[in-house]
Amino acid sequence: MLEHEFDDVYVDRIGDLVLVKGRYLIFTFAARLNCAEGRYELSWPWIWPILLTLLLGSVPGMVLFSLVLLVILAYKAGRLERGIKLAATALTRRD
Repeated sequence: MLEHEFDDVYVDRIGDLVLVKGRYLIFTFAARLNCAEGRYELSWPWIWPILLTLLLGSVPGMVLFSLVLLVILAYKAGRLERGIKLAATALTRRD
């Protein structure tokens, strides 16, 4: 499912931990899933659009671009989180 959302997806399982990294354009999204506890942590590059807004706020059109970028990155982070939740339920049932 995540292969359709990201340019590159890397999944690795180490014991009870599942590590997922996805790349969209130049941005990297990462998630760590603890299968034993069913908990996950998600990190995504939310800081980049905010930095673009602060640094290039006086340039016409860049504020709109950075807001659109923030919405796109939030959507991709939501898709990764949804995929991790599905994997968490599947892996905790199987293990």
